[in-house]
Amino acid sequence: MYWGEILAGEMRVKSCEANFTGNVTRKCLEDGKWQLPNYNCIRTAVNNVLIAVDSLQANATTSVVVDALTQIANVTNQERQTNSSSY
Repeated sequence: MYWGEILAGEMRVKSCEANFTGNVTRKCLEDGKWQLPNYNCIRTAVNNVLIAVDSLQANATTSVVVDALTQIANVTNQERQTNSSSY
């Protein structure tokens, strides 16, 4: 990720990379050196699951619960496939 030039003491905010939501912040210190970046990124698929789970209520319909569980299964299955393909 390219941070470019900025005034000393200033903070730069960038969007997370593709398939992630959130932002990355980085401060240029007074001596002109960059502080380590602070990543506040979450996979878009995981964020969608969090939204679905947050929307569940005590009186949620079966289809809403099934949809949330399906999203969880899909995300965890993708993660499992990604991890196993790296060996």
